[in-house]
Amino acid sequence: MKYPNPISFVAIVALLSGSVFSASGQLKPLPPRNTNQSHLTLERLWTANFTDPVKLIEIGPALDDKRNSLVLLVGGKEKTDYRRKLVVMHWEGLRFVEDSSNDFMGTTTDALLLGRFRSVAAAGIIPAQAPVVKTGKPPVKGAKKAGTRPTRQIITTEGIYMWTGGTLGRLFSAPPNLRLGLMLDGSPDQMVINSGDSATPYEAGETDVHPSAFLMTKDVVGYVRFAVGTQPYEGSKDFLAGVRIVQTYWSGRTKWLIGLLRGQPANTTDFPDATTGDRLVIYVPKQANRDKSNWEMIRTDDYDEAWRSDPLPGRVLDVRVGDPKNDGKEGILVLTAENNETERHLYFYAPANGFQTLR
Repeated sequence: MKYPNPISFVAIVALLSGSVFSASGQLKPLPPRNTNQSHLTLERLWTANFTDPVKLIEIGPALDDKRNSLVLLVGGKEKTDYRRKLVVMHWEGLRFVEDSSNDFMGTTTDALLLGRFRSVAAAGIIPAQAPVVKTGKPPVKGAKKAGTRPTRQIITTEGIYMWTGGTLGRLFSAPPNLRLGLMLDGSPDQMVINSGDSATPYEAGETDVHPSAFLMTKDVVGYVRFAVGTQPYEGSKDFLAGVRIVQTYWSGRTKWLIGLLRGQPANTTDFPDATTGDRLVIYVPKQANRDKSNWEMIRTDDYDEAWRSDPLPGRVLDVRVGDPKNDGKEGILVLTAENNETERHLYFYAPANGFQTLR
């Protein structure tokens, strides 16, 4: 089902699949590093290790709206093993500790998203407790205490989940071929399935997901969040020659397009296209484009390179942006597979002086 949107979902998915071309229709070569932008420096602040074969990561308030969780999608031990586990964790001062988990069956190309995909009414969310007014009277016996429920849901390839206060409950099935989310201000977030000409927005209702009549305009406030990490899928192409866009972050004056500049072939039998020594690359809007919305920025010529990392160890699996330790430091999380795919490492990069360094 298609909708006549002022800004095409096809154009958005084309950018975020990397299929942005020059006027001649050919992929552009990697431009020289830009030296005219405001200085941007990211530092690696910490590393976490996982013994399970984590495939995707996500960060956000999954259990309540005041505390971020680290969400893991754990894959099978073999490439042909489609058993998956959804794990929600929190930082406990020294390590990440599990809060809840669910088992399910995945697919070759899995997806993971966290956001407000259902409206407050559809989700049946209990309003926040009103301020207590002291009257001097004793409380009424048997009166129910007002409470809150999280307003966000976790979406995997198989289903949509939500914290119920004691467990991670499955609401209903997820849309097929989920590729990315449209994270919006003032309205429920949207899911986008497929890529290219078949890209279609979906929304979550009270009992199911269905094609959405959401209309995209340049005035809609929000950004795109990838769901599939670096997994290959039909329709995926490079943003620039040798660069795949793996995540975006578009909040206030911080507007990032995060890519992976491919390194050397990893020479792994199970993943013949894998590379090692990849570098993170951050693109920012050119000065003339700083006030444009995420949806208007669909050409490579709209951006300049602001920073690139040293080579990353291992094979990069996923890249997300968030504050997993709830310490007020938002940054870039990079999940890698190392030591012949037997280890998973999580690296956290943050701007040297906070996100406000980017102007």
